[in-house]
Amino acid sequence: MVSFWLLDSRGVDNAMTLTINFFAGILLPLSLFPGPIESLARVLPFASMIQLPVEIFLGLHSPAAIAATLGQQLVWVLAILALGRRMLANATRRLVIQGG
Repeated sequence: MVSFWLLDSRGVDNAMTLTINFFAGILLPLSLFPGPIESLARVLPFASMIQLPVEIFLGLHSPAAIAATLGQQLVWVLAILALGRRMLANATRRLVIQGG
């Protein structure tokens, strides 16, 4: 979405890739993070990409915790979808196509 407003989105793409890899548990398991950073990482949507599915597969969560995790993922999906739709609506109003 940022490509609508930036001439080159590669910097944002690289920053997001690093952020996602860090907070998803790809570079380091979230359980090894210091307390406050681990808590933040588990609230963000990125943990649901790698860390939480692995923990569920390994049986580290109770059924209630799994339901809470799936509920948290649903909330993030709805929030990101709503934000994306709003950004797309704003971007298409400002979009100017030049040329033939």
